[in-house]
Amino acid sequence: MKKPVKKKRIPTVCIVIAIILLLTIASVTIFAKYSITWEKGFGIKITPKVQESILTGGTTLNGKINDETKHIIFGNSNTYKNEVNGLEAENVGADVKKPVYLYYDALTYTTYILSSNTIKFNADSSGAFKDLLSLESIAFENYTTEIVTDMSSMFEGCPLLTELNLTEFDTSAVTDTASMFKGCEGLATIYASNKFNTGSVISSDNMFTGCYNLVGGEGTRVYPSGETETTQPLDKSYARIDVLGGAEGYFTGIAGGLHYFVSNILKEQYSGASYTVSGSETYFTVSNGLDSSTYSIEDIKYRVELYVDKDADGVFETLISTVNYTLEGGQRSVQRTDITPLTDGYGVTHHRIKAVATKLTGDIEILEAEFNLSSVSHNVAYSYSDGILYVTLNTNDQSGVFRFEWVNGIGPDNSDPNLIFTDAVAGPSSLETPVSLNQNTKYDFIFFVNSPELRLQLSTDIENANAIVTVSKP
Repeated sequence: MKKPVKKKRIPTVCIVIAIILLLTIASVTIFAKYSITWEKGFGIKITPKVQESILTGGTTLNGKINDETKHIIFGNSNTYKNEVNGLEAENVGADVKKPVYLYYDALTYTTYILSSNTIKFNADSSGAFKDLLSLESIAFENYTTEIVTDMSSMFEGCPLLTELNLTEFDTSAVTDTASMFKGCEGLATIYASNKFNTGSVISSDNMFTGCYNLVGGEGTRVYPSGETETTQPLDKSYARIDVLGGAEGYFTGIAGGLHYFVSNILKEQYSGASYTVSGSETYFTVSNGLDSSTYSIEDIKYRVELYVDKDADGVFETLISTVNYTLEGGQRSVQRTDITPLTDGYGVTHHRIKAVATKLTGDIEILEAEFNLSSVSHNVAYSYSDGILYVTLNTNDQSGVFRFEWVNGIGPDNSDPNLIFTDAVAGPSSLETPVSLNQNTKYDFIFFVNSPELRLQLSTDIENANAIVTVSKP
């Protein structure tokens, strides 16, 4: 008779340790991909973190940019997919799993640096665009500079640059800006916001050396006499917004840093004019003097009318406001007019505005300018995990209708079983376009991916999410 075989039991302590290890691994994975917060009235809220792709170091990036490049565009892959279609791509991301693709179009001399994730500039971004002698413009979109510590020589030796929009440059961690704009002889305007903070900067020698044409928003010049010598500070001392009647600076301010300016208004029309004008994305100022010692003898009177394109047909047909201004003669007088989103009598806020300014004294002049206050007022990020596609939309400063565009037969009405809209955290329950959304709100649209082929596609390269659904603001 066989003796019964005793089964070996796994000690309870081993089971407990295994469970703890599994929970730890799961927790690390969850916290790496999701933000878990507590909201009063709603309870626990789990949202996917915004995905970011870090650029390679500045010197390495500089070596990848074609020497004949005239224009550089940083942006979202989906926005420029037609422009780069057929062009050779090269990964300039620091992590091969989170690529940033560089494309060069030899026909337009344009370098595109794109990703479906937010492009995060490397901590060492020194010399990123140094000595690009043909470079005329850089468009910064879909990016962040929050981890950058070194911006030395970043734009050094780019003589054909005339304007830089650095309004979203966060320099709070930067310690080195030496020679950042050195040798940018044609650079006339640097747009910036209060995010450009030099409080941590230790080294800034020659930051503005050779910027012979650079002028702050209220007229402060790096080289006032037009010569190659100056007594003005060339380090970080004036790396700030030029304030009328306040601190001098070499930068021009843009309120909010999210607005696109089409043209100036009330431009000086003839030599010896009795008034001067400086403009920005959201305001313009008119002064009755050419400088601090030459004033207009007579009062300068002008009227400003603001129109909106109410039915979005490209015609600014609705007058919202009319204001008359007077600048007193015989003394220096300055009038500032702010251009901000306008709300009509029906409670609808409009971001596309036309300003018509009429000078009422002297020769009658009528000049017009359009202000688009919503060109980059929202951003979209995609992430995928375990059969779920997340589309995160930040509306930033704008409310109104947003349009979801679907391709490959996939639609928001769940008619295609490959992709099913399941939820929208803080958002609408239906995505039948157009969708009305609030301003300054983060929306997480969640889709269940039922197709194995589509799951594989998304898991191998999140860039493909852009080809499934895009979000735009009409």
